[in-house]
Amino acid sequence: MNELKNKYSNLKVLHKPNGGAAAARKFGIESSESDYLAFCDADDYVEPDWLLTMYRYLKEYDADFSMITAYLNDRGLEKKFPTPYNYIEWTKDQAIRKFIEHRELNGVSCTNLYKRELFDGLDWALDMSIFEDGYLVWQILQKVNRVVKVLVPKYHYMFTPGSLTNKKYDFDRYYSTRKLLDRIVDDCSHKKELAKFQEEADAMYYNWMVAQIQAIGLSWRNQEAENHIQSIVRNGGYRRFSQLKSLKSRILAGSYFINPAIARLILRLKSLKH
Repeated sequence: MNELKNKYSNLKVLHKPNGGAAAARKFGIESSESDYLAFCDADDYVEPDWLLTMYRYLKEYDADFSMITAYLNDRGLEKKFPTPYNYIEWTKDQAIRKFIEHRELNGVSCTNLYKRELFDGLDWALDMSIFEDGYLVWQILQKVNRVVKVLVPKYHYMFTPGSLTNKKYDFDRYYSTRKLLDRIVDDCSHKKELAKFQEEADAMYYNWMVAQIQAIGLSWRNQEAENHIQSIVRNGGYRRFSQLKSLKSRILAGSYFINPAIARLILRLKSLKH
């Protein structure tokens, strides 16, 4: 890195003790001097015009942040994308709704270019070992006027065995998910401008936590986590059950409604069958 710094005058190299992704991002942003911010994970790589594409659309459509799509493990590289690229524009309310629905806009930061000012005064979520960037995106969406998404992949997202997002389900992963969802629901409950999203945030919480059932049941047993999910399932009632997309999710949620031990048995029988 120091060799590259000597070669390129616009490159700055920073060093700090390992303190997790959130602390590293905070340190980098606080040390930055530019008007725009972008992120690239250490195990990924980008197209040469990755930043330029996002910057052009951000400026052309007067957006507060712009997004591109990504190749997953380089699948789909043979597809050609004629210019000008297709794009989607969202207002603040539309972008928040897309985030809550987890459709077209999610909590990944490495496919985005932001105005630096959006990071002023954020809660850096230093207590979250994973999904901390999702909480940053959630806070940023509350400060934007417009978001533009360019429908072209310029980022190569590589799934690396043993990385935080791909390792076997564990205690930290569950609690980071729960912290993210708790904060989103709490914001919608206590901030007047977010009250319109309360029901959708509650539904998001329900669906995401029910989705933890299979991973928890197969990977490890944690009584507190199981009791928490059972409480969510029971409090959700029939209306929430009907929102679950798959029959498998409904069966697992129903088994947790009765007893977590039944859910574990169903999951283990299913895994033995495969």
